[in-house]
Amino acid sequence: MTLEILYYLFVYVRILKRDDFASLYQRVRRQPARAKAWNAETVRRVSASVDNVCMLLPVPASCLLRSAVLTVVLRRSGVPAELVLGATRLPFKSHAWVELNGEVINDKPYVHDMYATWDRI
Repeated sequence: MTLEILYYLFVYVRILKRDDFASLYQRVRRQPARAKAWNAETVRRVSASVDNVCMLLPVPASCLLRSAVLTVVLRRSGVPAELVLGATRLPFKSHAWVELNGEVINDKPYVHDMYATWDRI
């Protein structure tokens, strides 16, 4: 799984360096959840693996990068995860996180109170 995470990190970092949000958006949107049995342990294991690999990067991983990779790897593991994009108005700040059945899995559970959701992928 570590190699898969590294692969997606590498690809998505290159996409974001080109300021090509539309390409990242489409890649995440097109990744369906594979029909597999999954459980909470799968979600915990994948989430922890993404966090651990991101810590090895020479620069901090943005919330968008981390959440996009987590969403895709979870979907490839059979978990129907959603990448959620949100923002605040004043001051403007954007944020990304991952949800599963309406539950936040890679951020604070009250992130909904801090950011207005503008899209779910």
